[in-house]
Amino acid sequence: MDKEASDALTLLSAVPPETNHIIDKWKQNQWVAENASQTQSMIQMHNRYCTAFKCLQCSIGLSILRKGAR
Repeated sequence: MDKEASDALTLLSAVPPETNHIIDKWKQNQWVAENASQTQSMIQMHNRYCTAFKCLQCSIGLSILRKGAR
């Protein structure tokens, strides 16, 4: 990883987590972010899997679905 990418990750890890409707959905399922790096990951996962209804291709989606089936 180059220095710029490393610096960007360090900065994201130091910034508090953001709050928005996507992150609120994660919180409802007990997935709480500690910093902005984690919220960005959650948003990316949401955009890639949740909005495309690819729950069965996502280990987190499968975990949530299994909890609901109990």
